[in-house]
Amino acid sequence: MGARVSTSRLPHSRSSDGVYRSVWAASSASAPDQTVGDNRCADGLASTRTIASTCRKPAAPVANCCAVVGNFAGAFLGAVLMSLIFTFAWSQDPNPVGQFIAHIGEGRTIGYKEHGLAGMLTLFVRGMLCNWMVSTGVVGAMISTSVSGKVIAMWMPIMVFFYMTFEHSVVNMFLFPSGILMGAHFNWADYFLWNEIPTIVGNIVGGLAFTGLTLYTTHVKTAPKRQLRAVA
Repeated sequence: MGARVSTSRLPHSRSSDGVYRSVWAASSASAPDQTVGDNRCADGLASTRTIASTCRKPAAPVANCCAVVGNFAGAFLGAVLMSLIFTFAWSQDPNPVGQFIAHIGEGRTIGYKEHGLAGMLTLFVRGMLCNWMVSTGVVGAMISTSVSGKVIAMWMPIMVFFYMTFEHSVVNMFLFPSGILMGAHFNWADYFLWNEIPTIVGNIVGGLAFTGLTLYTTHVKTAPKRQLRAVA
């Protein structure tokens, strides 16, 4: 019986239907008794690829917008529930923990606003550095092959960003609405303009520039292309 090609090693691309058909045709030529079955398999593979191509995931900008909205909704729900706990359902002033959270929001909105463009630039850079640390933790956890290694790889950069008080958009989606609900001295406009929006932009730029593009340039662009391998 002739050599068969393992389809599990075929590259997954939009043009792979032709590759599948040519591979199965070559296999069928060396094994006539399997021609019918192989052609059916080739048709099935091509049909599967066609169906998959018509059911692609949403475009990246749409998916990213949905992720932001979903994160904000979940964080806001957490802010409402925790504010309820800290104030006994808003029947009294917040307890010491609630007061501390509220004052954090004041310093990281009004504080930036008082410095104007310099404050906005500082906020943007803090957002960049924050997501550099977060994405580095994610990549480190993916690289490690042990549970302890994954924990350490995630813990170290996340500790740095918390200790340095960098700005993380998802954390702030909980922290600042909590402060507003508990009577902090800043409003929703201050929160979005002088924290959340610049932080999101900084997080995106930092993750792309310091981690995503670096890995793409050093690994994806330089990695050898996949080759079809024959299995005897």
